[in-house]
Amino acid sequence: MCEIEVWVVVDANGDYGVGKDSDLAFTNYRDDIGEPDGATRLVKVLLKVPTPKPVELVGVVPEEVTEGAELRVA
Repeated sequence: MCEIEVWVVVDANGDYGVGKDSDLAFTNYRDDIGEPDGATRLVKVLLKVPTPKPVELVGVVPEEVTEGAELRVA
């Protein structure tokens, strides 16, 4: 298993940028989308991933920050 941290910044249109830290996520967002023209949400995802078999996951980020959010295998 390897543990990885992924950061996602997403806007109200569903456009997003991803990076291994929050700065890179915003940089990638700006490079791909441009400067945000409204509010954005920043989400940190911690994953323990077995290697090398690929796995597809599905998750929902709640409107309010809560503990115990979970991902499920697609």
